[in-house]
Amino acid sequence: MHTRYKIGFSLLLSVLSCTAFAQNRIEIDSIQPLLGIAMTQGKAYGFIPVKADSNWGKAFKSSSPILVDVERLHLLSEKGCARFTVKNTQDNVVDADLKAGKTMPAQTRTAAYAMNYCLNGGLPADPQFEWILDK
Repeated sequence: MHTRYKIGFSLLLSVLSCTAFAQNRIEIDSIQPLLGIAMTQGKAYGFIPVKADSNWGKAFKSSSPILVDVERLHLLSEKGCARFTVKNTQDNVVDADLKAGKTMPAQTRTAAYAMNYCLNGGLPADPQFEWILDK
């Protein structure tokens, strides 16, 4: 394959992946809109933009967006309430190894948790929150 075609193909894949990112994820500043969508549709996807000079950007030395995936696990007995899993993923996160006193290479980091939430914006009578740790 000629170099020109390889470059063109790579550019096309980049554009398609950016388009898919834009179509599948909505920009958010909290997870509440995604919880509302997932309540009715089962799943919702968003992203939180991160600026390098923000507290989050400084803490993790990454300006990559935080990708947020929300999935409704099941409805609760309390009307308008459900159990959800929430997964936050960010690329190029730099962690410090405090014991060794050095900085680790940048990597993709994910935090996942499960929670109960109600459409009225509140928590059900039994809010149950738990972290889901990768094995």
